[in-house]
Amino acid sequence: MVESVGDYYAFCPYASRVPYEVWLMPRTHNHQFEGRLAGENRRNLASLLGRTLRRLLQVSESYHMVLHTSPNTLQTKGELSDYWRTIAGDYHWHIEILPIVQQRSKSYSIKEIYFNGTLPEDAAESLRKTDPSI
Repeated sequence: MVESVGDYYAFCPYASRVPYEVWLMPRTHNHQFEGRLAGENRRNLASLLGRTLRRLLQVSESYHMVLHTSPNTLQTKGELSDYWRTIAGDYHWHIEILPIVQQRSKSYSIKEIYFNGTLPEDAAESLRKTDPSI
């Protein structure tokens, strides 16, 4: 765990693909990023995202950031209509931030095969120690 703010938390996932990979996720289950939950405060997410990015900038100046959310379920006709019924339980939206480490790393050298020499626990501890206000 790197940090939590309100309804959201940032953590380095187990089996991270690259050093210092961080995910941001809501505490309660929600399959759609664009759908709000009662009592949810997106300012907390914005604050956590900003603090996390400032921490990561001390590790790397470049990163990939990807938002994972459920597919559009407004179209419920056709051959996939039964499949879409379980989408709300199958997905949990989250943001993945993958720093691009400047050193020669095998993490991006082979497509779809990752090597990460940094343990997620060590990366989280290192990020916790950095000052996010810089």
